[in-house]
Amino acid sequence: MSTKDSENSLAASNEQTAPTKPSSPVFIVQENVGLLLIATSQIFFSIMNLCAKLLTQRTKIHALEIIFVRMSITWIACLLFMYLTQIPDFLLGPKPVRGLLVLRGTVGFFGLFGVYYSLMYLSLSDATVITFLAPLFTGLLGRCILNEPFTKTQVLAGLVSLSGVVIIARPDTFFFRGPTVKPLQHHMVAVLVAFVCIFVASAAYITVRAIGKRAHPLISINYFSLMAMVISALALGILQIPVHLPGDWIDTGYLFLIGVAGFCAQLLLTSGLQRVAAGRGAQMLYIQEISSLTLEKVVFGTSPDIWSIIGAMLILGGAIWVAVTKESPQKSKKTPLHDEECDGLLIQERTPQGSV
Repeated sequence: MSTKDSENSLAASNEQTAPTKPSSPVFIVQENVGLLLIATSQIFFSIMNLCAKLLTQRTKIHALEIIFVRMSITWIACLLFMYLTQIPDFLLGPKPVRGLLVLRGTVGFFGLFGVYYSLMYLSLSDATVITFLAPLFTGLLGRCILNEPFTKTQVLAGLVSLSGVVIIARPDTFFFRGPTVKPLQHHMVAVLVAFVCIFVASAAYITVRAIGKRAHPLISINYFSLMAMVISALALGILQIPVHLPGDWIDTGYLFLIGVAGFCAQLLLTSGLQRVAAGRGAQMLYIQEISSLTLEKVVFGTSPDIWSIIGAMLILGGAIWVAVTKESPQKSKKTPLHDEECDGLLIQERTPQGSV
């Protein structure tokens, strides 16, 4: 081959491997894949919550039953997918992170149950605002435990988004809409449980970050669903809660949709948290409030008022603010995770530990 041909071949190769321009849409998407995955997961969580709301309006099914059915579907789906795609160590997960996987499953269940319990004695608006303190707690825990960056910009963006949630929900506690119909003792216990739920949910997110990409996302979800399924079944038996079976095919359909939407949401959320620092990624959780407003409009025909629109704009503004603000390289290096172990959402790479 002539020298000229070699130069032409080298030039063509350089053109093919040239990095994407920072200003291009493709580059922006590539840099924010984790945030996009988490934001999309919130849409599926909203669908799941909508189906749960429609189901509880039709039947007296207990929250623990919903958790059991949802997690059973998620667990079966995880096992089938991991078996068919031959994910290594899919039953127990890689040895170095098995303890973290058990911890993730346990705290995940109690965080989930805390939300349902608080809704029994708090108004939806109060519970919503308290629950959405979790992103800020997650950022603080990520900074303290994992030494991840949690910048002033992320704190301010989180407060902006939280103010949007307050404006949309307009909790009774803040806006004094009248006395609650629930006993004060139950109300205070529910508030305490809700705040414990925030800490537990944040701990679950931090555990996912600590696991990193040393375990496939589905392995983490498998542990979570299995632990939640077992604990909810034991609780139903110990507390002697009567089991209500679906009354018809509509109720069965709602339960099935709860399971499928929950599975998709967990897969997207776990995959997203593996790619972005906890404090930054948690800001995308506020997107659920916007998607819930949209679903209420589509399903119930409820049009948002001017305050809800303002709140949604604040939430979206805070999320965009976080997305366009990049972490400094020096701070990013402090994250003690092994994110370099894989690059794809479901792309498998065989390693001695079987991690993905």
